[in-house]
Amino acid sequence: MAKEFDRKAKIEALKVKNNRKLAVKYLEERLIGYKFEGFLEQENVKRLFSQAYSFMYEREEKKALKPILLQGNSEPILENLILKNQLLNKNESHMILFYEYKGNLDALYLSPNIFMKNISSILEFVGYSGGRFDLLYVKEDLSVGICIESDEYNDRLFNWNINKSNS
Repeated sequence: MAKEFDRKAKIEALKVKNNRKLAVKYLEERLIGYKFEGFLEQENVKRLFSQAYSFMYEREEKKALKPILLQGNSEPILENLILKNQLLNKNESHMILFYEYKGNLDALYLSPNIFMKNISSILEFVGYSGGRFDLLYVKEDLSVGICIESDEYNDRLFNWNINKSNS
């Protein structure tokens, strides 16, 4: 029984490693200026993902964070919002982009500069463009974040920057 568990764990670890390798290759081929910065530790991915959504919903409930309803192509709205509100510091490193690949949740580090230069490709990569997955891009301490959450009726854009007090 223990041997079977070890075998399954090794196979799962190899799948994660291969999927990550494919993700990096995809980004290197499509993003302007992309340089691999690393992945969030696998054991922290689901925890931080859940914390980010809890953070958003709690702040929304307290009226401290108001989502923007989006219709149609949200890409120009997102770009404009980021630039207008200076949501992202281009020099900031280690923001985390969550994505889904082959049914598995994962997250990698991506600088805001690369994020802003490649919004269209990033929306495609994370699965937002195809309606498969939300866009979630946050600092590890959740002080800064952008999320486009999709449901069957509309898309809601959440953005916050606690350091700028405009959330």
